Amino acid sequence: MRKWILFSFLILSFPVVVWALMSPGMGGGVPAAGSSYENFSTYTEVDTIPNITLDTNYKLTYDGVPADDTAYLYKDRTSISINQDFRFEFTVTTAPTGDSHLFLWGLAEDSGNGIDGDLKDADNAGRDYIATSLRFVSGAMRIYLDECIDGSVNILDAWIGPSESTKYYVTVTGNSGSGSYGGYTVVFRTGSHGNASPEDTLTGNFSAAPGTLRFHYAVSSCDNGSAAGECVVIIENLELL
Repeated sequence: MRKWILFSFLILSFPVVVWALMSPGMGGGVPAAGSSYENFSTYTEVDTIPNITLDTNYKLTYDGVPADDTAYLYKDRTSISINQDFRFEFTVTTAPTGDSHLFLWGLAEDSGNGIDGDLKDADNAGRDYIATSLRFVSGAMRIYLDECIDGSVNILDAWIGPSESTKYYVTVTGNSGSGSYGGYTVVFRTGSHGNASPEDTLTGNFSAAPGTLRFHYAVSSCDNGSAAGECVVIIENLELL
């Protein structure tokens, strides 16, 4: 009888054990159930120092001087619709200083000859992009929504006042029907993506028709040769919605 009970227990327990081993969150670096987090190990990293560390497949840390070092992580998506939405989380451990700023997310035009480099190189090459950039201006940390059309950068909107050591949940929503050429809304929340009271919302429309958006940056330096201070930022749980 005892053998039969033990055998029954093992048979009934086996599926539970297998489920536990294979379930998200049980295997180290595996995304949560039902999620579609981007695997950063499948992205291309260009990093001269290096400044980018993959803490897990779904979490990266940028630690460097974005105005003086070239470091970026990107994926070639061939073509990206303006209607593609994104979601991610970031935490600023050390805010940038001086002229230094870091792109936390961006989409860049196809150069026709592959990627130009970081988003500053795309600017220098006269390419188009849309991006969010983290900066420190006049004693305050800021997040900008930037566009670059034919190498000309415009600040579409700005949030003054994000804080260090606070995790922000970001949703980027694209709308090809916004304005004449399409636009983006970027919502920043704390606590969760479902928080009904955003910290801030950035909105902006392209001022001219962008070229074909192809390269998706998870993070990018803005190497303009400035000897600005160090910046440390964690970016994680990036999703395409």
